[in-house]
Amino acid sequence: MVANIDAVQRLALSLMPRILDEAMTHLGIFLAVLVLSLIVFVSYGYAPKITAHISAQTAHGLLRVISFGLLPCDRPANDARNLDSPGCR
Repeated sequence: MVANIDAVQRLALSLMPRILDEAMTHLGIFLAVLVLSLIVFVSYGYAPKITAHISAQTAHGLLRVISFGLLPCDRPANDARNLDSPGCR
């Protein structure tokens, strides 16, 4: 019976770092979503004031830069074929 308790304790101790890592990962994802939500909320709330202070050319340039960043990948990141083609890496 003592050997069985030791095995359970070893299993619990071996799972502890994994559980902590996963909890921190989920906390990081939650904080990222929270920050991005706050940025979008403030941006929409102050959109008229922001657009009054920047020119149309600047707004157009920002939209082009943002849309370039949102372009979809032409192949998956783990695709080993044709490594010279531009894709998501």
